[in-house]
Amino acid sequence: MDNIDTQDAPTGDLSTADRHLERHRQQAAKAFERHVITKRSEGRWLLQTIHADGRPDWTMAAEIIALENAAIYVGGDISHIIFAYGPKDPIGRLRWMGECSDLGYYVAQKARIGMGGRGDGGDVTVVWDYDVAKEELFEHVAETPDPYEGSGPEDVWRQVSADDQHEFLDNYREAFPDDDMDGIYSMGEVLAPRVIYAHAAIARLCVLLRAEENELQAQTCGPVNVDADGREADV
Repeated sequence: MDNIDTQDAPTGDLSTADRHLERHRQQAAKAFERHVITKRSEGRWLLQTIHADGRPDWTMAAEIIALENAAIYVGGDISHIIFAYGPKDPIGRLRWMGECSDLGYYVAQKARIGMGGRGDGGDVTVVWDYDVAKEELFEHVAETPDPYEGSGPEDVWRQVSADDQHEFLDNYREAFPDDDMDGIYSMGEVLAPRVIYAHAAIARLCVLLRAEENELQAQTCGPVNVDADGREADV
């Protein structure tokens, strides 16, 4: 399988869900910015932070394994995720996922495939967020006012507000039984933090491995110009 860059930089204003995703992406990246490789074997790495006395810390430790079936497992002290399926070469596979910036579609898709998609147990790669649902409903009411007979966003939200997605949808059906609910079913759905943090762990490992490669190259061929992610930069 070719390692193809499938993502484009975002353009225009971000949607509510995309803003939520970007906040969590930044938080996840910060959570792993001090992690180093403390153990490794063929196709397997352990990332941890290090105490001042040199002891590894198991808080937010991440174990990353390039599985035999061309998938990547990420677990440890974070909720586990499997990303499927990438290049056969373990390092190429890490970069295929860790250096992909399209979390909202490509990374999410590979996590959904790796975790079995929407089976009887649901999709663990998607969660419902109260604040996102509220903001998206406000936007929906403003753009599609007809079903609400003059009620404003605050009034509509008071009628459908809930602590979980199932209750939210039930409340909506009861309050607006004649609405076709177009756009309502997915309202509030966002990429699960476990996917975002697993991806951030792989991204951190990619930076560390590239730094090792560049150091080795510098020792044998002279200094290497690199970008912020440790990749060789054009001179």
